Amino acid sequence: MYFAREIYTKLSPTGTFAVVASVAGMFPLTQLSDYGASKVGLVAFMESLRSELRREKKQVRTCTICPFLIDTKMFGGIKIKFPASLLSQPLKREYVAQRLIQGIEYGESLILLPALMNIL
Repeated sequence: MYFAREIYTKLSPTGTFAVVASVAGMFPLTQLSDYGASKVGLVAFMESLRSELRREKKQVRTCTICPFLIDTKMFGGIKIKFPASLLSQPLKREYVAQRLIQGIEYGESLILLPALMNIL
């Protein structure tokens, strides 16, 4: 929180902290417990930061995007097994980036991708 506070006190009166987390921060995924734990921490950090900013009546917003898997080298060659394969295949990096920018523009604080994740 100290780092975030240092940043937002030096920003213009408005702005957005944006991070890419993962649906692993919202739902447990098998064989990704360490990865998921780090993403849970990031999601919780951003929620706490959002609460602090509101309490302090700051005009700085937060936006956390939680995609399923992104088509990066980290997940290269991964095979998504049934039933998870029904939910999604790896998302295109460009789509995730575009959706994050859109979320910032619309003032969204949490974005789950694909959108189907919102009903789970």
